[in-house]
Amino acid sequence: MKIKNREELIAKQEEYRASLNSQRKQILICAGTGCVAGGSLEIYAKMKDIIECVKTGEVTYAVRDTSINGITIKIDDIMGIDDDGIKKVGQDVEKVTLELLEEMVDEDSELISIYYGADTTKEQAEALLEKVEETYGDCDVQLEYGGQPIYYFLLSVE
Repeated sequence: MKIKNREELIAKQEEYRASLNSQRKQILICAGTGCVAGGSLEIYAKMKDIIECVKTGEVTYAVRDTSINGITIKIDDIMGIDDDGIKKVGQDVEKVTLELLEEMVDEDSELISIYYGADTTKEQAEALLEKVEETYGDCDVQLEYGGQPIYYFLLSVE
């Protein structure tokens, strides 16, 4: 197969990325006697420490009227949710996403990953990416198509 232009390259890249994202990834750490003697428990502890440094967030919409922790939410409101619960509510997906990231990113953050869902266009995602890169110039920012239903964006900050 010969790729003739940049558009074909990008299309093939997205095809392969979608294929990789559809695969389940799992890390197994041996806990047998020989493995433990070889240091596997230290590897497990280090991986656990690294994972605990990752903050996650999601941006979705409300399916009903409610009030949670003093926040009034109406049906179809856009909600920004992080590891601690609902943090931001508004009418604009991009604005709520940026406000949620503002809560998640701190001085130790190095990488921001944004996965956009089935109801978000590539143009909307790229517009958000541009604003995130401008705001958090010290962080690496990556944008991927996740294709997830219901959630406009899934976020991780490391």
